[in-house]
Amino acid sequence: MDLSSHLPEWIKSKSKIFSSENFLVSARDIVDAESVARCIELRGNSLHARALLWGDGRLELEATNEQSVLVVQSSRTVRAVWELDDSLNWWLSEVAIYSSPKL
Repeated sequence: MDLSSHLPEWIKSKSKIFSSENFLVSARDIVDAESVARCIELRGNSLHARALLWGDGRLELEATNEQSVLVVQSSRTVRAVWELDDSLNWWLSEVAIYSSPKL
């Protein structure tokens, strides 16, 4: 299975979480001179997060707060769907923590 084709399934499987966290979710392709990446972006509660999956399996995960301070950053290579799911699930849990309103 092409890993990038799994991203819509992952997004769909997390729809309840996105809704409960008030995240706006978008997905798109990014094309540069050498490669194509699938991008998932989340926005919510003063946080902007992005996951980029490149054609070679490199996965870049990041999130910044409203002051543009990097609060999550990770880069790894994934070769299987379970690795992609694990990485995206970790990213989503971190994003949810950092986007939660402070009491």
